[in-house]
Amino acid sequence: ASIMWCWRLLLATGKAKYADIIEHTLYNAFLSGVSLDSTLYFYCNPLLSLGSDPYASRKRIERMEWPWTPCCPPNMMRTFAMLQHYIATTSSHGLDVHQYVNARLEATIEGVGKVAATIESGLPWKGDNRITVESTSNAEWELSVRIPDWAPGATVRVNGKVVAESRPADGYVPIRRLWAAGDEVSIDLPMAPYLVEANPMVDSAFESRAIKRGPVVYCLEQADQAEGVDVLAARIDEAGKLAEIWRSELLGGVVAVEADGEVSGEPEWQGRLYRGLAAGGESGGAASARKGKLEGIPHYAGGKRGPNAKRGLVPRGREWRRGIAGFARSFAA
Repeated sequence: ASIMWCWRLLLATGKAKYADIIEHTLYNAFLSGVSLDSTLYFYCNPLLSLGSDPYASRKRIERMEWPWTPCCPPNMMRTFAMLQHYIATTSSHGLDVHQYVNARLEATIEGVGKVAATIESGLPWKGDNRITVESTSNAEWELSVRIPDWAPGATVRVNGKVVAESRPADGYVPIRRLWAAGDEVSIDLPMAPYLVEANPMVDSAFESRAIKRGPVVYCLEQADQAEGVDVLAARIDEAGKLAEIWRSELLGGVVAVEADGEVSGEPEWQGRLYRGLAAGGESGGAASARKGKLEGIPHYAGGKRGPNAKRGLVPRGREWRRGIAGFARSFAA
């Protein structure tokens, strides 16, 4: 529904933000619904799973063989069958490319005639994309390429010459010229991992962060953590490093992201719903936090190795409290 609605808004407005949402939904919400072998499904799209028996009103969420209301799996097949419709469109000025996937485009442009081009893309693991003109006419036309909202430092080149850097305000770089067969447009998108925060009015995501790299959102799953690291007690270090690692043996081959964090120090909560806070806001009786590494995998790959604790939103480390306290004093003054 999100994809179809945003597609219509994209057609009506020409705004890149709707193509951004389509891309984000395809990689992180749509793709996460099916298992690697296409036999198991998530009927919902959980950002948190305990991977064990229900506790504190939270559900253990596992993939199922067939959902009790079989409407989503057929809709997934329909969306796969329609993917080509979301890649590009034509208009009176030329050809607009909205999604970067390996494809061949054939189109008729008003006042120009028939054109053809191929798209080669390294997404979602590599940010190198290339559009090659296969055939064209003797009239000028405009090729517009989308720069995703996650790639503000992108570079666009035509036959090796830079025509644009960074992300334009409307999200598209228009290139108008007399094209020739063999002309090549390269779109280089930065792929460094970074942290994402939600609007503070979203209670379930308050003071938490998610890891993102390119169009892919990441999650922490218990199966990927070092011994003694509990993903349900982990905290992420906002000032720490994010390192990308190619894991060819994992989940069909994925880029994993390693983050600095706090991996211990939580007090035992068995039989307790509340505890007092000591002066300065520290948890009474809490052990000292131990620094360590957290490993994230793409969110779509979560839940594909049986029952497994998983979280997509990771709380911030304790260091932020001192900054908040200082800000509060300044605001009060």
